[in-house]
Amino acid sequence: MFGFLRPSPQSDDYRRSYARLCVHQRQRLGIRSLPFHSYEAVFLYQLALDAGAVDAGCLPNQRCCKLGGRANVAVAGDAEVGMFCASFAVLLASIKLDDDVRDSRSTLARFAKFVLRNRIAQAKNHLRKYDPAFDPTVAGFLAEHHRLERPGRAVTLAEYVEPTAEAFGYLFGLFAGAIRRPDQRDALRTIGRHIGRALIAFDCAADWHRDRLRGEFNPLPDESAVERSLEFCWNQLSDSADVARVRFGHRSRAATTASRVADRIANFRPSGLRTCPARPNRWAMLKMVTQRSWLALTTGQLAFAGPRASTEEEERPTYAEAPATDLPKPTDADAWRRAKQKSEDLEGPIPAQKRQDCCENTCMAGLCAEGGCEVCCCCLACA
Repeated sequence: MFGFLRPSPQSDDYRRSYARLCVHQRQRLGIRSLPFHSYEAVFLYQLALDAGAVDAGCLPNQRCCKLGGRANVAVAGDAEVGMFCASFAVLLASIKLDDDVRDSRSTLARFAKFVLRNRIAQAKNHLRKYDPAFDPTVAGFLAEHHRLERPGRAVTLAEYVEPTAEAFGYLFGLFAGAIRRPDQRDALRTIGRHIGRALIAFDCAADWHRDRLRGEFNPLPDESAVERSLEFCWNQLSDSADVARVRFGHRSRAATTASRVADRIANFRPSGLRTCPARPNRWAMLKMVTQRSWLALTTGQLAFAGPRASTEEEERPTYAEAPATDLPKPTDADAWRRAKQKSEDLEGPIPAQKRQDCCENTCMAGLCAEGGCEVCCCCLACA
């Protein structure tokens, strides 16, 4: 999930790191790769700052590089760190595009892969410097992840998050070579595993309604498991922040980012449970009409279109549902409850009647059918 490690709010110090890494990626991997400049890569860069591998004096005094920065960063003090982080971002982009091609045969993803093919190869070549077995190792993590998604297999969330956790742990461990701090390898691996688990847990929770409609794989057996998945995500982010503070001090930039992402997760409300804005603007309504129309069209939920006819070849795969299993228990079992209570104190609870009234009043004709508003929140203002 791109954008998962997006802190809210973003401080000036964070934006300076973001802008510096943006310059690295533009100069080293080309302007075409900038749409995939990721928050995850910025998090890595912050870990380098925390470890003392990068002098904070090289950060620009601006929140956005605005495609500026003519000085050659290839000879800067943070050149190796910046190239690793930029390569990491492009690697994530290539994996994301491969998934889109594999899952939905996306033409746009195929085109993006073609445009970025040389940059993706350049990024992978750079990462091979830190481990000659980089390619088979990453391929093994991806193969294990895809194996868990095979139809007919019952998979728990605890099992499903592990391949990504190990992959992030491996890549964060390689980062110790880029910052020339082998003594921090174990700590970086631990932080990477926590981030990987949190990312997949959030992905499962955020996409649960959509995956149900499309018949796509999701390890969460029912809607009640969505809340448990978000709690697991929050705990993993909190644990990563704790590790960063222990190893790099209480002023750790990465710890602050992880904590702010955790706060955003506590405020997150899955589709169907989000509050209704009082007056959605026209652009938001047009954007949501387009998104929900496409979702309804691809899932056969348009009321006027009726259910789509399907042949045996077009039938969706069936996935076995794993029984709910206990996830690792956090040290502070009440921390998630306190975080959620803080969120509700700020935003207020979600009245069921208000949500229903909102859907009835603003849902576009034909997009909701047979309680679809409650299932996928296809009405405009509830999305």
